[in-house]
Parts: sequence; C-alpha cells; structure tokens
Amino acid sequence: MGAQALPLKTAKNIRWGFVNILALYATVVAGLGLADKYSLHYDSTYYYRLAEHLAQGRFSYCVQGHWAPLLIFCLAPFFELGLDPLVSGKIVMGLWGALFVVSMWFFSKRFELPDRRMKYVMMAAVCMQIAVWTSQLVTPDILVATLLTFYFFAVTSERVVGSYKRGALCGAIGGIAYLAKHYAFPFFIVHFPTTLILHVFFAQGARPGWKKVFMSLSAGMGTFFIIALVWAVPLSAKYHRLLFNTSGQYVYQLQGPLHSDGKMRLPGVHTPEGLQQSINEDLTNMLMYPWNPFESRQCMTHQINIMFGNLTACMGHLRNNGGVFAIFAVFFLPVLLWHFRQNRGKAFLYSWALMTIAVFSGGYLITFAEYERYFWPILLWPCVIAFHIVFMRDDNAFVQRKGIYPAVVFWATILFFSFAAKPLKYSIQSFPKIFKPQENAFRKIAQAIEPYTDNFADIDLTWGGLIGGPVSYYLKGKKYCGRPRSEEINGITQELLSAGVSSLIVVDSGNELKPIIIEELEKSKSYKLLLCLDKKKLPPFINKDIRVFRLKNAGVQQNAEGGALSHG
Repeated sequence: MGAQALPLKTAKNIRWGFVNILALYATVVAGLGLADKYSLHYDSTYYYRLAEHLAQGRFSYCVQGHWAPLLIFCLAPFFELGLDPLVSGKIVMGLWGALFVVSMWFFSKRFELPDRRMKYVMMAAVCMQIAVWTSQLVTPDILVATLLTFYFFAVTSERVVGSYKRGALCGAIGGIAYLAKHYAFPFFIVHFPTTLILHVFFAQGARPGWKKVFMSLSAGMGTFFIIALVWAVPLSAKYHRLLFNTSGQYVYQLQGPLHSDGKMRLPGVHTPEGLQQSINEDLTNMLMYPWNPFESRQCMTHQINIMFGNLTACMGHLRNNGGVFAIFAVFFLPVLLWHFRQNRGKAFLYSWALMTIAVFSGGYLITFAEYERYFWPILLWPCVIAFHIVFMRDDNAFVQRKGIYPAVVFWATILFFSFAAKPLKYSIQSFPKIFKPQENAFRKIAQAIEPYTDNFADIDLTWGGLIGGPVSYYLKGKKYCGRPRSEEINGITQELLSAGVSSLIVVDSGNELKPIIIEELEKSKSYKLLLCLDKKKLPPFINKDIRVFRLKNAGVQQNAEGGALSHG
C-alpha cells in the first residue's frame, strides 16, 4: 500500500514548520558567525592550505592520505573567487549545516511523533545545536554528519532489501561520506551489511531471501567502491601502493606509549617539501613509531587505559549534549527493544540504533574519542530518541486530544531546554560580540614573531596546536617543521640541526614540565631567547606565554638581531 496523502492544510503547515526551522537555523548561525569572525581551528588551517593549492591549480599537493578531499573541493571555488579564507569557511559550513538540519528532519521521521508540534520543538533544539557546531569549526565533521544522516534515513527503509536502486543510493551516500571523512570507509563496510541482516531478521511478514540481500549488498558495495576509487586511484598512484587513507593509522600511532628510547610517538622535525608551508599538510608517509597492543604487557595495559579513557570521554559528550536525558535516552534503548520485541518494525529500529551507536563509537574507542565533533553524526540522536520515548504512545490522551495540555507543555519544555540550554547560553553570550570590535589574534601573534623566525619547530605540551596551526597559517614564507620527539635539550637540538631548523617556539601555559624545559633552554649556550610574548598582554583565550628561541650556529640566516626582548 502506498503512503496515505496528507490533507492539504496539514501538508502546508508541515512545510511552513520546516521553513521556520531553517529560518531559525539561518538566523542563529549568521549571528554566531558575525560574533566570532576570526575563529580558526588547528585542523582548519590545513584544509585552507590544501584548498589554496587546489585553487591555484596544484592538484598534486592536495592528493595525500590524511586530509579527506570533499571539504577542500568545497572551499577551493570560493578561494578562486578571491574571498577571504575565513569567510569562505563560514559560508561552506553554513550551507552544509543547513543540509544537516534537512537530513535530521527526514531521519527523525523514523522515530515517529504522533503530534507534529512536538517535532517542531525537537527540531528547534536540534537546529540550535547544529548552528553552534557549524559556527565554531571549519572541519569535515559537519559534512560527514550530514551525509551519514541521509544514509541512515535511506538504509532504515524496509524497501532497501531487494532493491538495486536503494542499495546503490546507500552506497553512493556512503562513498561521498568517505570523501568527506576517511572514517566513513570502515564504518560503511561494517554497517551496511549488518543493517541488511537486521532487516532480514526483523522483517514483517515473510522474510526476504538471501538473494535479495545479495542484490542490495552488491549494489551498495559496488557503488561505494566506485566512488571511493575516485580518490583512492590518484592516492595510490602518487604513493605507489594501494591506499585509501592513512589518518586512522596516524592517529593510532599518536596514542602509543613512549618508545623504548624515551621519545614520544610524533613525526618529529622535518622541513616540508616544495610549496608546502607545514609538515602537517602531508602526513601520508610520515615516519613514526608504530605499535600494537600485542607487543608487550605494557602496550596491552596502555591500550586498555586508552579504551577506558575514551569511554569516559564518550559519556562526557552525552552529558554535555542533553545531560541526564541524553544518557537516559541511549541506555533506555535496550528496554524499548525488549518491551516492543513483538513489534517487528520498532524492534528493528531500536536494535539498529544500538548497533549503529556501537559500530560508530567502536572505532574511536580504541583510538581517540576526546573530541566531541567526531560523534556529531550520532550525537543528536539522544534528543530525537528522548522526544520519541516521551511522546510516542498513540493512546496517550494528551497527545490525541486537540489543544495543548499542561503535561505536554511541561515535558516539551523540559526536553527542549535539556538539549538546547547549552547552545542557547552560548548564543546569548556570543550575540553581543557582533557589535564589538574584533581582532585576529592569530595574525597579531604571527606579525609579532615573524621578524624573529626562520623555518621553525615548536614545543607545545598543552596539545593546543596554537603555533603549528592558526599562527603558522599567517607566517607566510616560514615553514612549520613540526615538534621534536625528544623531551631533552640535547635531543631537541639534534633534531633541529638534522632538519636545518634554527627557530624554536615554546608555548607555556603553566604545565609543570614546561618551566624545566624553558629554564634549560634559557641556560643553554646553544640557544638565544629573541622574543617573549606575555600571556597577560595577549587575548584572554590564548592564556599562554610564547617564547622564540634561536639555535646558534644552525647554518640558517638570521631574520632578527639577538637580545632577549619583551613584546607589549
């Protein structure tokens, strides 16, 4: 049977509700974008640089295994038009954020709500959160969240089994998601066939044969790999081996324990090749210290500690995006599955949701889960599920009757503010900044240290990426050569000499290890302090002292004369 057509008035009201949700998103994201014109994330700088290469016709510089290409392709046209990179980034993120809102509108239909007014309230909370995420970062996380949400909507249709077209559609969206972020590659390979199996197991009526499953699987996987090869072929040709990505391997190596020689598992100090401005523009062949948990008991213990730490981080992400209701919504899914085990449709939906959360989170649990943005594709689910749990019962009197009753208002208000309080607070605090003068703090720091640096390395034990990312982006003509593996002065010196690097920038935010390093550098006869930027005279959000040291006799022409200076 086909879907029953909605009455004309109802359909018109739904369209206006959808338009109002998009208008709310556009208003909030535009205001937040104007309130923080110069925000620049560490990862964003490398997408900007690669987009600049592409806009200037240097495609080979964009072909590398760490940074996914879709965001680069989206940014490059705006760069070619001559728009400011930060403005271009906000435009691209704003458009993808709008698509994210649209994808959530469709996906939320799977968790039906009898009263469409509750969907408007739920979507208002969702679009507030998306607006905040979109305005804060220029990274591919919004892109992959949008694409995977469309994929989730498509793959949960019961018609996907036995349909070449629907299987191919899922594969196409999954392939484009891989172009947005490499993590989508292993996720789709595991998730798509598992979903098809769940469709068969929870099928209503006669179960479809495995032939139909194979039809959908072959169409989906075939389309996925065809699109993935669009990127994998030039990548493999450049590096002379079959290659789909190296980002997962790189991140996993970073999490390893100290090497047996006492050095950290970092790329070390190397001079970028050709027109590359930063060592991080191409991390594909960066030599590090590989490890696996089966090397030794120490490595296994380290892996277990990583997993426990990442699990704690995941719980923190839930708590920060909905509080107790977000945690309740996720952990109540098994209860719903048991309660509705006789309802094949709902049993499939709840088991599929649990499987998706487990598969998506599993890869990050064994590597790195500290960043909330990694979980954006599923982090809005608790809001949708919570509204579904509270308002899903068709025989609920206050939902069926006309009008708004106190119980509905109470629960809708509680749920809305549970999930929207944080983005609301952030927006209210940010909007007054629109009318205040703003300055580009990263450009200001770069201008201050530029006369005192050549090609440079940095030491930033806070892992903030201040120098290697936003500041180095504005140091045009000066190459960022990475961070030393060694934590001792002699080892640092040897790495700098080997790479022909004379400038070392040390970022200090009060970590107990830093005063030791700084004191040794200042006492060392091999280094000379050229510049000290006091954090008290920098914008408050920096909250770090910055020192520029020059390695004497490094064979690199000096850009500034010596002397310990203080910058006001």
